[in-house]
Amino acid sequence: MLRLTKKADYGLMAMKHLAEHADQGACSAKDIAEEYGIPQEALAKILQGLARAGLLQSQHGMNGGYTLTRDPRAISAYEVIRAIDGPCSLPPASRCGANATSRNAARFASRCAK
Repeated sequence: MLRLTKKADYGLMAMKHLAEHADQGACSAKDIAEEYGIPQEALAKILQGLARAGLLQSQHGMNGGYTLTRDPRAISAYEVIRAIDGPCSLPPASRCGANATSRNAARFASRCAK
């Protein structure tokens, strides 16, 4: 069983939120934090890291916030976790399931985008 860090969990929740609200434009860290009860300062740092990793685009100003840089179906949970926690080493037996996990994450993201 894979255990996520709190930061990775928050990041995945934020990415899900951004996928679900992609048609509404940018979402602020404050709005996402309030929606899920996440500490705003922690989420802001996580979102900045995801933007540095190229998964999010940051927009400054009055209508600023974050948007996904790609279709949510093209972003895997592994990419998000790696951007937040860095590379993780999986035991050899677990590596064969990595593609299945990415496919499942992509399916999940596609359902969120509908």
